[in-house]
Amino acid sequence: MALHKLYRYIGVLAVLFTLALRVLSVAHAQVLLNSDCRTLAQIAAVDDNMSGRHVAGVLPEGWRDDSSWQKPITVTYSAVADGNRDVLRLESPNGFVQMQYRLPPQEARATYRISFAARSASLSSLSAAVRIRPAPYTALWQRDNGLARNWQVFGYTFQTRLESRPIALYLVLDGPGQADVRDIKLERLLPAAQEAADPTPQTRNILRTTRFPLGLQAGWCLSRQSNDETEAIVAADRSKIGPSGFASLSVKFLQASKLYSAPFDVRHGGSAYVASAYLRGDFHGQFLVLRDGQQIAQQPVNLSSADGWKRIEAPFKPAPFALRDQIALQGTGTCWLDALQVEEGDTARPYASGYPAEVSLALPSTATSCANIQFADEAPAVNYAVTGQVPGAHLVARVIDVYGGTRKLTPVALGSRPLTSGSLNAAAPLSKSYGPFRIEAWVESAQGARLSETNEIVFYRLRRPRFWGADAPESAFGAHLYSTYRKITMAKAIGMNWARLHGTGTRYAGWNYIEPEKGKWEFHDDKIMAYRKGHLMVLGMISTAPGWASSLGHAAQIEYYEPWTEPSDLSAWSNYVLTVVKRYKGVIHDYEVWNEPYDGSEFWQVYDASGKRVRSATDAQDYAGIMRAAYAAAKSVDPNVNILGFCAGGNPGNRPHHTAWNKGVADAGGLAACDTFSYHSYLNPMTGFAGDEVENSIHNALAPLADSPKALGKPVWMSEGNPLNDLLEKGFYNITDPNVLDSDSWDTANRVARYVVSTRAAGVSKIFLYNMDEAEGFRPDGNEWRTLVAADGSLDPSGAAFSTTAWLVDGLAFDRMLTLASGVYAYVFSGAGRTVAAISTAPGHAAYRLDPSAGDQALDLFGNPVKGQIKVDTNMLYLTSVKPAAALEKKLTAGSPARVSRARRS
Repeated sequence: MALHKLYRYIGVLAVLFTLALRVLSVAHAQVLLNSDCRTLAQIAAVDDNMSGRHVAGVLPEGWRDDSSWQKPITVTYSAVADGNRDVLRLESPNGFVQMQYRLPPQEARATYRISFAARSASLSSLSAAVRIRPAPYTALWQRDNGLARNWQVFGYTFQTRLESRPIALYLVLDGPGQADVRDIKLERLLPAAQEAADPTPQTRNILRTTRFPLGLQAGWCLSRQSNDETEAIVAADRSKIGPSGFASLSVKFLQASKLYSAPFDVRHGGSAYVASAYLRGDFHGQFLVLRDGQQIAQQPVNLSSADGWKRIEAPFKPAPFALRDQIALQGTGTCWLDALQVEEGDTARPYASGYPAEVSLALPSTATSCANIQFADEAPAVNYAVTGQVPGAHLVARVIDVYGGTRKLTPVALGSRPLTSGSLNAAAPLSKSYGPFRIEAWVESAQGARLSETNEIVFYRLRRPRFWGADAPESAFGAHLYSTYRKITMAKAIGMNWARLHGTGTRYAGWNYIEPEKGKWEFHDDKIMAYRKGHLMVLGMISTAPGWASSLGHAAQIEYYEPWTEPSDLSAWSNYVLTVVKRYKGVIHDYEVWNEPYDGSEFWQVYDASGKRVRSATDAQDYAGIMRAAYAAAKSVDPNVNILGFCAGGNPGNRPHHTAWNKGVADAGGLAACDTFSYHSYLNPMTGFAGDEVENSIHNALAPLADSPKALGKPVWMSEGNPLNDLLEKGFYNITDPNVLDSDSWDTANRVARYVVSTRAAGVSKIFLYNMDEAEGFRPDGNEWRTLVAADGSLDPSGAAFSTTAWLVDGLAFDRMLTLASGVYAYVFSGAGRTVAAISTAPGHAAYRLDPSAGDQALDLFGNPVKGQIKVDTNMLYLTSVKPAAALEKKLTAGSPARVSRARRS
């Protein structure tokens, strides 16, 4: 087993063991389900040739199949031998396998613990969810789990809201493939009368960070839509010494914004706690305590510049099963923040840090330090500040890389001053040049006693992107992100060169938001120009409709889908398109017409006479009509503007619906009303081999118009999707998010690289990943839709892997695909005097070894050189060369027993 994998497994087991001890110490468990999957019984088979539904096999007692709602679908449940026991296998060639176990009604808000073991020869994803059983099957809790070929144990503790409707536990194989499961256990946890003693002492002030000599620390973040350049500016201010005796944190909210603390862990179940902070300035808002993203306590903050420091206290009650508690400050104005404290009791006692000293860490200020990124041509340094008088003590630190390597830094003598600051030079200890790194630092006495909490910083060493500081309209890569300085900088630094204005950017150009009343326009030029200032090209969205121009009949409410009601006033729609395209001529050159209008989507419906939201009987023709109107209006202003249409669905399992939709739009003139075809593709199963779900997704999206992008005769853009939905957990943090399981950084990195490479090789011109904006306040459901970033908005290791892929293949054309051995493939890209082969494998592949020769270089997922003869396995490898594609093919296939496949996919 590779060293980094061993460290990963040990880390996961340690977290699971710790969580298990905590649960046992505070709860008794009522076992609701304990399926070892050894004893299986025949299920009622479905065999319907008319609908294409075929379900058969065996399931554990109490379980039933719930995948036969799909059509067509073929599902097989079977018992397979695993050593001296049987396990359950779920398998489907064409859809989602969904099995259901009905749960007893909830009489109150409940806390559950689920665990199960799973593996997948097809490297698929398995979702676990608790849902309301009546349609629309709302999820009360859900986690998607990327599977490996070997057994993995998954375990979660979670809470659900009070729910009177019937609920059920679901296990879902997310798309065509195969998975084995065993030992499924579900418990409902009940608080014990007495909490067992916690052997770990809890300090009076349980916060790790209470003062800010270097600004915000790991896990602290601004609300995702607040622009840190113009709207919410937060930094250490040495001119304002706070009650802690050190520099306070300057908070300037020029617009309503929110600042979140890092999560903290209330380990002891006392009856009451109180959070407090000192504030001064001219500020109006609230001081909040959040639990799992929900507000549980608040105190008003009304400060006047004439006042001095004012202490704000917010009492709250602890909860034994909360994953994350946080402090938040929201409002408008300018204030200074210092001396934070969370302690047991009803009222705050005099401020004191939890230990005699605190450690703060930050990157030196550079163009990308706001995103915790250092380019490889910059010094690998991290600034530190130790506050608190600890004579004779030392700052002790270590650097950890994603490969599992750990190296100590030279201890720093602190002397007798209350503040010691400087820079840690990590150049010598870094074992790799590129990828994610973490520095953990703490203070020790001369005798080795701990004098501070451990603090950490995660930072990334990346190659400077090829298009850094310049527009790159031909680049293949984009994302969905808010128009904030830190996120634009991060996207550009990892090789993103485009932003799509949906979700995060709908409010910048969507019709409902910029003309909420007829003739009254509210433009957001500053938001759009921020992308362009950061050298991101913009894919504008022509979308949404104000209530006055749709069947809604009133102003759209907060409810998400109301603005997505089909427009009924085509004259006003055309005027909206003309106005937007004219206003941003020379700024935005590409627009997509609507988001996910295809059959079954909530993004394209109307309201009937009774006020019920329904699907139009002529939906495809309606959409083609607004495409034609948009196309004519846009071209009248700018004949060179690029209009994207169809926005087809590519996910597997719904091909008949998508095919009918595409045909209806095409028959109504849709192909003539767009320059580029767009589609969406969310694929959690592992990709990156011949016949993978990327290929299936594109065939699905194009049917019945063409069987490939080349055959369609128009460029094809994947304008929304990702391979990581629900898979990202805590990123490369170790202690910042204490109650959340570690992410498998190599697995998520590998999925991103494979997905991007395979999609580009399939002939797709541009890829827009969804989305790079974090969950507000570390919400429990914050993994959904998130890609490349951690819960606080900082970069995830998968983002570092993406930067390698982008640096290698962006600007190159896909040339050919080679079969190097059974299940071993090389996607070859060439151009600009270089060639790159991305080498990837299918499940069950044959053995293959890569042996770079002089002039060639092998790089791993994170872009670090790999020397010698390399065994090709699950993780993608790259071979770079100055040789042409034909010469590289000859080298790669020399002596290979497999037939060379020149599948030039287009």
